[in-house]
Parts: sequence; C-alpha cells; structure tokens
Amino acid sequence: MRRKKGFTLVEILIALALIGILVAVVSPNLARISLIRKKLCLLKPTQQQNPQQQA
Repeated sequence: MRRKKGFTLVEILIALALIGILVAVVSPNLARISLIRKKLCLLKPTQQQNPQQQA
C-alpha cells in the first residue's frame, strides 16, 4: 500500500476549529488585562513623572 503524505481536509478543519475556539477563549482575557494595565498607569502618573522625589 502506498501512504499519502500530508493532511486530509477534515484534519485541517478540525485544527482550524480548535484554534478558533482557543482564540475566542483567550481574546477577552487579553482585552481585560490591557484595560487593567491602562488603569494602573493612570493611577500612578506622579511616580512615573517624578522618580527623583521618591529617592
């Protein structure tokens, strides 16, 4: 018997579906993390602008 090289269409579709599910799960968390980081930057503007005063 001769073995085929490569992937079947079903295998590629399953892989794409899994990647899509992972992106759907991770993307809201990344958006929330970026919002938290922006809020933290807004809360501490004096610490970033005047580092000499804390020394």
